[in-house]
Amino acid sequence: MTEQDLDRIEADLGIILPLVYRQLVCPFPIPTYAGNGERSSMSLWDSAEDLIRFNRELRMGSRFQKAWPAYMFALGRDGTGCTEAIDLRDPNHHVLWINCCDINQIPSDYGTSPSLNSWAAEYLENQRVMLLENGIDENSSPHERELTEELEARAGCRRFLFWVGGSFLVVLLIRGCSALL
Repeated sequence: MTEQDLDRIEADLGIILPLVYRQLVCPFPIPTYAGNGERSSMSLWDSAEDLIRFNRELRMGSRFQKAWPAYMFALGRDGTGCTEAIDLRDPNHHVLWINCCDINQIPSDYGTSPSLNSWAAEYLENQRVMLLENGIDENSSPHERELTEELEARAGCRRFLFWVGGSFLVVLLIRGCSALL
């Protein structure tokens, strides 16, 4: 994310982003996730377009969800449809976990972090650990990470198919042996 992207978010949403957020995402702290947005399962997005679109959708509300006030800013949406957000009026920039993006679902004591800095430190460390566990260098390009993830997914699928095939053969052998007795 660039300073121009952040300026565009502010102009399009009519908000002022806290300095701590600007410093957090510009540049994005994990290069292999640079440019992530709606297609990712990350709670911290790096796409101005996706952040603008998502926050506008939340502000419009729906038949099922109350519209978000303009002072709330969603940082992204995880793979479960939940989001972390900050109240732009809050000088400490507490991070709130919001269940299914429902503004009425802000828990009073669950999923909050005392500051954006402390939330980001923990969140980013968890992302780095997951990358390391999957053999992905956090400084690799997003394209290289996607290729590695795709190869790992295929390998996992092959292992599953091998296990299913092996199990099927074992069942056939047991039935064949039972028929002989």
